[in-house]
Amino acid sequence: MTTDSSKARSPFDFAPLSECPDAILQVAHWWCDEWGLPERHKSMDAYVGELASLTPGELPFHLLAVDERKVLGVATLKDRSALQELFPDARHWVSGVYVPPERRHRGIATSLCLKLVEIARTRGIRRLHLVTEMLDGGLYAKIGWKPIGQVQVEGVDLLVMAREVA
Repeated sequence: MTTDSSKARSPFDFAPLSECPDAILQVAHWWCDEWGLPERHKSMDAYVGELASLTPGELPFHLLAVDERKVLGVATLKDRSALQELFPDARHWVSGVYVPPERRHRGIATSLCLKLVEIARTRGIRRLHLVTEMLDGGLYAKIGWKPIGQVQVEGVDLLVMAREVA
């Protein structure tokens, strides 16, 4: 497993999901429990298969926060979104930011998001976007994300935010 050795900044490490195949099922369950099975899949097995088949280093890139024994959370950097039609200039997105309830309020989601910003910068990405149900921006507003629009999808109000990377 490749990890980030900058422990001075966080009490955990980071690793790509592609390097932690034993975590794929847990991540798939987290995401499906929180947001439901993606419509493009007919089963959990198909979803897990897609996650297992992703090419390391390419987008979408799923980043784990890990300690020595456990996966603490996950976030994704991707190059498409279901909102692409409404925001055609938005090319890169952060999504799937998830930390189990018992591990929240420990800086894990914040650290994952900031690490994805660093990774985006190294890839030459200039601006990132995300969508949140927290209409005040939640933790994202606290770490430099700015609102760029509000939409309603399937009866749910969503805030679209952006952050300059370069």
